[in-house]
Amino acid sequence: MTTLFFIGIDVSKLTLDFTLIDADGKVLAHFKTKNEAKDIQTKMKQWAKSFGLVWSQVEFCCEYTGLYNRILNQTAASMGLRLRTVDAREVLMSGGRQRGKSDKKDSERLAQYARRFPEKRAHNEINPLTDKTLEDLLALRNRLRTVANQLKVPQQELQKFDPESARIQQPLIDPILTEIKKQAEEVEKAIDQKLTENPTAQKQMELLTSIPGIGRITALYLIVYTRGFTRFPSAKALACYCGVAPFERQSGTSVYRKPSVSRQANLKLKSLLFTAACAAVKAKGELKSYFVRNNTPWKKYPVI
Repeated sequence: MTTLFFIGIDVSKLTLDFTLIDADGKVLAHFKTKNEAKDIQTKMKQWAKSFGLVWSQVEFCCEYTGLYNRILNQTAASMGLRLRTVDAREVLMSGGRQRGKSDKKDSERLAQYARRFPEKRAHNEINPLTDKTLEDLLALRNRLRTVANQLKVPQQELQKFDPESARIQQPLIDPILTEIKKQAEEVEKAIDQKLTENPTAQKQMELLTSIPGIGRITALYLIVYTRGFTRFPSAKALACYCGVAPFERQSGTSVYRKPSVSRQANLKLKSLLFTAACAAVKAKGELKSYFVRNNTPWKKYPVI
Protein backbone atom coordinates (compact mmCIF):
# COMPACT_ATOMS: atom_id res chain seq x y z
CA MET A 1 0.00 0.00 0.00
CA THR A 2 1.20 3.52 -0.80
CA THR A 3 2.66 5.46 2.10
CA LEU A 4 1.01 8.88 2.37
CA PHE A 5 2.44 10.11 5.68
CA PHE A 6 5.67 9.78 7.64
CA ILE A 7 6.16 10.27 11.37
CA GLY A 8 9.62 10.81 12.85
CA ILE A 9 10.10 10.05 16.54
CA ASP A 10 12.96 11.41 18.63
CA VAL A 11 13.38 9.13 21.65
CA SER A 12 14.76 10.16 25.02
CA LYS A 13 14.51 8.67 28.49
CA LEU A 14 11.40 10.53 29.64
CA THR A 15 9.82 12.04 26.51
CA LEU A 16 9.12 11.38 22.84
CA ASP A 17 8.87 14.00 20.07
CA PHE A 18 6.63 13.19 17.09
CA THR A 19 6.66 15.09 13.78
CA LEU A 20 4.16 14.32 11.02
CA ILE A 21 4.93 15.11 7.36
CA ASP A 22 3.16 14.28 4.12
CA ALA A 23 4.55 12.57 1.01
CA ASP A 24 5.86 15.93 -0.26
CA GLY A 25 7.87 16.57 2.92
CA LYS A 26 5.59 19.28 4.31
CA VAL A 27 5.48 19.39 8.11
CA LEU A 28 1.88 19.02 9.28
CA ALA A 29 2.14 18.72 13.06
CA HIS A 30 4.37 18.10 16.05
CA PHE A 31 3.80 17.04 19.63
CA LYS A 32 5.78 15.93 22.67
CA THR A 33 4.57 13.21 25.00
CA LYS A 34 5.80 11.10 27.90
CA ASN A 35 7.66 7.90 27.10
CA GLU A 36 4.75 5.82 28.37
CA ALA A 37 2.46 3.44 26.49
CA LYS A 38 -0.80 5.09 27.58
CA ASP A 39 0.32 8.57 26.48
CA ILE A 40 1.59 7.30 23.13
CA GLN A 41 -1.68 5.50 22.37
CA THR A 42 -3.77 8.54 23.34
CA LYS A 43 -1.81 10.93 21.12
CA MET A 44 -1.82 8.52 18.18
CA LYS A 45 -5.61 8.17 18.35
CA GLN A 46 -5.97 11.96 18.47
CA TRP A 47 -3.77 12.38 15.38
CA ALA A 48 -5.62 9.63 13.53
CA LYS A 49 -8.89 11.45 14.16
CA SER A 50 -7.57 14.95 13.39
CA PHE A 51 -5.76 14.09 10.13
CA GLY A 52 -7.77 11.06 9.04
CA LEU A 53 -4.72 8.80 9.26
CA VAL A 54 -4.92 5.16 8.23
CA TRP A 55 -2.05 3.36 9.94
CA SER A 56 -1.37 1.12 6.94
CA GLN A 57 -0.54 4.32 5.00
CA VAL A 58 1.72 5.79 7.69
CA GLU A 59 5.36 4.92 8.31
CA PHE A 60 7.05 5.61 11.63
CA CYS A 61 10.80 6.08 11.99
CA CYS A 62 12.87 6.42 15.16
CA GLU A 63 16.55 6.26 16.06
CA TYR A 64 17.96 3.42 18.11
CA THR A 65 18.53 4.44 21.73
CA GLY A 66 18.67 1.02 23.35
CA LEU A 67 16.48 0.56 26.40
CA TYR A 68 14.55 3.78 25.83
CA ASN A 69 13.01 2.30 22.65
CA ARG A 70 11.33 -0.60 24.42
CA ILE A 71 7.98 1.01 25.28
CA LEU A 72 7.66 2.55 21.81
CA ASN A 73 8.42 -0.75 20.05
CA GLN A 74 5.93 -2.69 22.15
CA THR A 75 3.22 -0.04 21.71
CA ALA A 76 3.78 0.10 17.95
CA ALA A 77 3.49 -3.69 17.71
CA SER A 78 0.27 -3.74 19.75
CA MET A 79 -1.28 -1.00 17.57
CA GLY A 80 -0.10 -2.52 14.29
CA LEU A 81 2.08 0.47 13.38
CA ARG A 82 4.85 0.25 10.77
CA LEU A 83 7.89 1.28 12.77
CA ARG A 84 11.51 1.05 11.69
CA THR A 85 14.54 1.79 13.81
CA VAL A 86 17.58 3.40 12.21
CA ASP A 87 21.11 4.33 13.21
CA ALA A 88 21.35 7.97 14.32
CA ARG A 89 24.69 8.38 12.52
CA GLU A 90 23.17 7.26 9.23
CA VAL A 91 20.39 9.84 9.56
CA LEU A 92 22.90 12.56 10.43
CA MET A 93 25.16 11.80 7.46
CA SER A 94 22.24 11.61 5.03
CA GLY A 95 21.08 15.14 5.85
CA GLY A 96 24.08 17.03 4.49
CA ARG A 97 25.36 20.10 6.32
CA GLN A 98 23.18 20.81 9.34
CA ARG A 99 23.05 23.59 11.91
CA GLY A 100 21.27 23.57 15.21
CA LYS A 101 19.79 20.70 17.15
CA SER A 102 16.64 20.11 19.17
CA ASP A 103 14.34 17.18 19.88
CA LYS A 104 11.69 18.69 17.62
CA LYS A 105 14.16 19.19 14.77
CA ASP A 106 15.56 15.68 15.18
CA SER A 107 12.09 14.15 14.90
CA GLU A 108 11.54 16.11 11.68
CA ARG A 109 14.87 14.88 10.29
CA LEU A 110 13.85 11.29 11.05
CA ALA A 111 10.55 11.79 9.23
CA GLN A 112 12.33 13.31 6.22
CA TYR A 113 14.83 10.44 6.22
CA ALA A 114 12.00 7.89 6.11
CA ARG A 115 10.45 9.76 3.17
CA ARG A 116 13.69 10.10 1.20
CA PHE A 117 14.96 6.54 1.67
CA PRO A 118 11.99 4.19 1.24
CA GLU A 119 14.20 1.38 -0.08
CA LYS A 120 15.87 1.00 3.31
CA ARG A 121 12.71 -0.01 5.11
CA ALA A 122 13.13 -2.73 7.71
CA HIS A 123 10.13 -2.65 10.00
CA ASN A 124 10.46 -3.98 13.53
CA GLU A 125 8.24 -6.79 14.68
CA ILE A 126 7.84 -8.14 18.18
CA ASN A 127 8.17 -11.92 17.99
CA PRO A 128 9.92 -14.66 20.02
CA LEU A 129 13.13 -14.27 18.02
CA THR A 130 13.35 -10.52 18.70
CA ASP A 131 12.36 -10.80 22.36
CA LYS A 132 14.79 -8.73 24.41
CA THR A 133 14.62 -10.99 27.49
CA LEU A 134 17.40 -13.27 26.24
CA GLU A 135 19.58 -10.27 25.41
CA ASP A 136 18.95 -8.81 28.88
CA LEU A 137 19.90 -12.10 30.54
CA LEU A 138 23.16 -12.23 28.59
CA ALA A 139 23.91 -8.64 29.63
CA LEU A 140 23.23 -9.53 33.28
CA ARG A 141 25.50 -12.56 32.98
CA ASN A 142 28.26 -10.34 31.61
CA ARG A 143 27.83 -7.79 34.43
CA LEU A 144 28.04 -10.49 37.10
CA ARG A 145 31.26 -11.83 35.58
CA THR A 146 32.68 -8.31 35.43
CA VAL A 147 31.90 -7.61 39.09
CA ALA A 148 33.43 -10.93 40.14
CA ASN A 149 36.64 -10.14 38.25
CA GLN A 150 36.75 -6.64 39.76
CA LEU A 151 36.87 -8.27 43.19
CA LYS A 152 39.15 -11.21 42.40
CA VAL A 153 41.95 -9.59 40.39
CA PRO A 154 42.87 -6.80 42.88
CA GLN A 155 42.75 -9.36 45.69
CA GLN A 156 45.21 -11.60 43.84
CA GLU A 157 47.54 -8.65 43.31
CA LEU A 158 47.26 -7.66 46.97
CA GLN A 159 48.03 -11.22 48.06
CA LYS A 160 51.36 -11.03 46.26
CA PHE A 161 52.55 -7.68 47.63
CA ASP A 162 50.73 -7.34 50.97
CA PRO A 163 49.61 -10.74 52.34
CA GLU A 164 48.49 -9.32 55.69
CA SER A 165 46.07 -6.86 54.11
CA ALA A 166 44.82 -9.56 51.75
CA ARG A 167 44.21 -11.88 54.72
CA ILE A 168 41.97 -9.26 56.35
CA GLN A 169 39.99 -8.58 53.16
CA GLN A 170 39.51 -12.17 52.00
CA PRO A 171 36.74 -13.08 54.52
CA LEU A 172 34.88 -9.93 53.45
CA ILE A 173 35.09 -10.74 49.74
CA ASP A 174 34.39 -14.49 49.83
CA PRO A 175 30.65 -14.22 50.73
CA ILE A 176 30.12 -11.72 47.91
CA LEU A 177 31.86 -13.95 45.36
CA THR A 178 29.86 -16.95 46.57
CA GLU A 179 26.59 -15.07 46.12
CA ILE A 180 27.63 -13.80 42.68
CA LYS A 181 28.45 -17.36 41.61
CA LYS A 182 25.08 -18.54 42.89
CA GLN A 183 23.18 -15.83 41.02
CA ALA A 184 25.23 -16.46 37.86
CA GLU A 185 24.03 -20.07 37.95
CA GLU A 186 20.44 -18.83 38.26
CA VAL A 187 20.96 -16.62 35.22
CA GLU A 188 22.20 -19.64 33.24
CA LYS A 189 19.07 -21.54 34.25
CA ALA A 190 16.90 -18.62 33.15
CA ILE A 191 18.66 -18.57 29.76
CA ASP A 192 18.07 -22.31 29.35
CA GLN A 193 14.41 -21.84 30.26
CA LYS A 194 14.05 -19.08 27.69
CA LEU A 195 15.52 -21.34 25.02
CA THR A 196 13.20 -24.17 26.01
CA GLU A 197 10.22 -21.87 25.44
CA ASN A 198 11.40 -21.16 21.88
CA PRO A 199 11.85 -24.30 19.74
CA THR A 200 13.24 -22.29 16.80
CA ALA A 201 16.00 -20.72 18.92
CA GLN A 202 16.72 -24.09 20.51
CA LYS A 203 17.13 -25.70 17.08
CA GLN A 204 19.44 -22.87 16.00
CA MET A 205 21.51 -23.41 19.16
CA GLU A 206 21.95 -27.08 18.29
CA LEU A 207 23.02 -26.27 14.73
CA LEU A 208 25.44 -23.51 15.78
CA THR A 209 27.13 -25.49 18.54
CA SER A 210 27.67 -28.37 16.10
CA ILE A 211 30.10 -26.10 14.21
CA PRO A 212 33.73 -26.49 15.37
CA GLY A 213 34.83 -23.55 17.50
CA ILE A 214 31.37 -22.17 18.29
CA GLY A 215 30.35 -22.64 21.89
CA ARG A 216 27.18 -21.91 23.82
CA ILE A 217 27.82 -18.19 24.47
CA THR A 218 28.89 -17.40 20.90
CA ALA A 219 25.79 -19.17 19.61
CA LEU A 220 23.55 -17.23 22.01
CA TYR A 221 24.99 -13.88 20.96
CA LEU A 222 24.62 -14.78 17.28
CA ILE A 223 20.94 -15.62 17.78
CA VAL A 224 20.33 -12.43 19.77
CA TYR A 225 22.14 -10.00 17.48
CA THR A 226 20.77 -11.51 14.26
CA ARG A 227 17.24 -11.82 15.72
CA GLY A 228 17.18 -15.49 14.98
CA PHE A 229 18.99 -15.01 11.64
CA THR A 230 16.19 -12.84 10.26
CA ARG A 231 17.94 -9.47 10.52
CA PHE A 232 20.41 -9.73 7.62
CA PRO A 233 19.64 -10.69 4.01
CA SER A 234 22.96 -12.46 3.41
CA ALA A 235 26.12 -13.79 5.00
CA LYS A 236 28.04 -10.82 3.57
CA ALA A 237 25.74 -8.39 5.37
CA LEU A 238 26.31 -10.25 8.64
CA ALA A 239 30.09 -10.23 8.05
CA CYS A 240 29.95 -6.46 7.53
CA TYR A 241 27.94 -6.03 10.75
CA CYS A 242 30.49 -8.13 12.66
CA GLY A 243 33.41 -6.12 11.29
CA VAL A 244 35.13 -8.99 9.49
CA ALA A 245 34.42 -7.87 5.90
CA PRO A 246 37.31 -5.96 4.23
CA PHE A 247 36.83 -2.58 2.55
CA GLU A 248 39.23 -0.78 0.24
CA ARG A 249 40.36 2.84 0.51
CA GLN A 250 41.45 4.30 -2.81
CA SER A 251 41.29 7.66 -4.56
CA GLY A 252 43.05 8.68 -7.77
CA THR A 253 46.66 7.55 -8.06
CA SER A 254 48.06 8.74 -4.73
CA VAL A 255 45.69 7.28 -2.13
CA TYR A 256 45.62 3.53 -1.78
CA ARG A 257 45.46 1.26 1.21
CA LYS A 258 45.13 -2.47 1.36
CA PRO A 259 41.56 -3.61 2.07
CA SER A 260 40.95 -3.66 5.81
CA VAL A 261 38.05 -4.12 8.18
CA SER A 262 36.07 -1.24 9.65
CA ARG A 263 35.61 -0.47 13.33
CA GLN A 264 32.02 0.54 12.61
CA ALA A 265 30.88 -2.88 13.74
CA ASN A 266 29.59 -4.97 16.60
CA LEU A 267 32.95 -5.47 18.31
CA LYS A 268 31.52 -7.91 20.85
CA LEU A 269 30.41 -10.28 18.12
CA LYS A 270 33.66 -9.74 16.22
CA SER A 271 35.66 -10.76 19.28
CA LEU A 272 33.57 -13.89 19.82
CA LEU A 273 33.85 -14.96 16.18
CA PHE A 274 37.62 -14.42 16.16
CA THR A 275 37.97 -16.57 19.28
CA ALA A 276 35.75 -19.22 17.67
CA ALA A 277 37.89 -19.19 14.51
CA CYS A 278 41.08 -19.60 16.56
CA ALA A 279 39.56 -22.61 18.31
CA ALA A 280 38.26 -24.10 15.05
CA VAL A 281 41.65 -24.15 13.30
CA LYS A 282 43.11 -26.19 16.18
CA ALA A 283 40.63 -29.04 15.74
CA LYS A 284 40.99 -31.66 13.02
CA GLY A 285 38.81 -31.01 10.00
CA GLU A 286 38.31 -28.89 6.91
CA LEU A 287 38.85 -25.59 8.72
CA LYS A 288 42.25 -26.67 10.04
CA SER A 289 43.26 -27.95 6.59
CA TYR A 290 42.24 -24.63 5.06
CA PHE A 291 44.24 -22.73 7.69
CA VAL A 292 47.39 -24.83 7.20
CA ARG A 293 47.13 -24.51 3.43
CA ASN A 294 46.84 -20.71 3.56
CA ASN A 295 49.21 -20.03 6.47
CA THR A 296 52.00 -18.41 4.48
CA PRO A 297 54.46 -15.62 5.43
CA TRP A 298 52.82 -13.12 3.05
CA LYS A 299 49.28 -13.63 4.39
CA LYS A 300 48.39 -12.18 7.78
CA TYR A 301 46.93 -14.44 10.46
CA PRO A 302 43.62 -12.54 10.92
CA VAL A 303 43.01 -12.55 7.15
CA ILE A 304 43.00 -16.35 7.05
